[in-house]
Amino acid sequence: MSRFDAVTSLGWSLIENWELYLWYDVDRLGKKTWRDLQRRFNEDNEGDLFIYETDKQGLLLIHNDGLTTIAKKLGEDGDAED
Repeated sequence: MSRFDAVTSLGWSLIENWELYLWYDVDRLGKKTWRDLQRRFNEDNEGDLFIYETDKQGLLLIHNDGLTTIAKKLGEDGDAED
């Protein structure tokens, strides 16, 4: 649950693969794991939880409501104004 608290307050969190295998007591991660993570997040939060798999490290959980883009600060052409 501390990872979901981080997602709520920071907008993101990383769960390492070894933790997932330990928590779920499985040899292979799949749909049941991803769906359970989404279900648990949605019990206490609104909005979408985006789950990204890193190459070998784990899962990156992102909740867009906790993040803000800096695109406007960069300007339309991508150059920052000083």
